[in-house]
Amino acid sequence: MFTADHFRLFGLVLIGAFSIVVLLWVWRFVRRPIHREPQQAPSVKVIAVGMPREISERQARWHTLTRREKDVAELAACDKTDDEIASELSISVRTVESHLYHAYQKLRIRSRHELKYLIQQLED
Repeated sequence: MFTADHFRLFGLVLIGAFSIVVLLWVWRFVRRPIHREPQQAPSVKVIAVGMPREISERQARWHTLTRREKDVAELAACDKTDDEIASELSISVRTVESHLYHAYQKLRIRSRHELKYLIQQLED
């Protein structure tokens, strides 16, 4: 009923299936993202004379942004869409979103409206 060729073929199929399972298991761990805690903006205690404390702390936090985050934030405060910012700076829309996310985190704000208000205060 079963010949040696059948058993040899079954062994090859079994080894092949085991190899695929091992490769999938390794691939799962290779592709697993590294869990990182979100970075907090450094605590800033700079207070400018004659200005509300909230504004002066945010002004100090503004200087913790990278040059590109500042560029993206300034364009976003000018009511430009993510697509317009991406085309103007020659970067992807996802990169624009990432820069805005990091700027919001560092400035401790949640919207473009707050960003626009902050930049207006910085210019005054």
